[in-house]
Amino acid sequence: MIGKPLSQVMQTVSIPTQREAGPGGAESLVWLQADRSRLDGSLIYCRETVTASNGVVTNYQRNGC
Repeated sequence: MIGKPLSQVMQTVSIPTQREAGPGGAESLVWLQADRSRLDGSLIYCRETVTASNGVVTNYQRNGC
């Protein structure tokens, strides 16, 4: 995903929960999801963040899932 055009990545994912434009063509997109644990039924939250600069993905983070 890193190094790919953001437009190409956006064709394969759902609409982000949050999208912020930063200075100099930077952009941050966040996806939040909740699911139930198979062990005890508690909610598990997942957060995925994509950062792009000038339309190219520069960073990807995933946590909580």
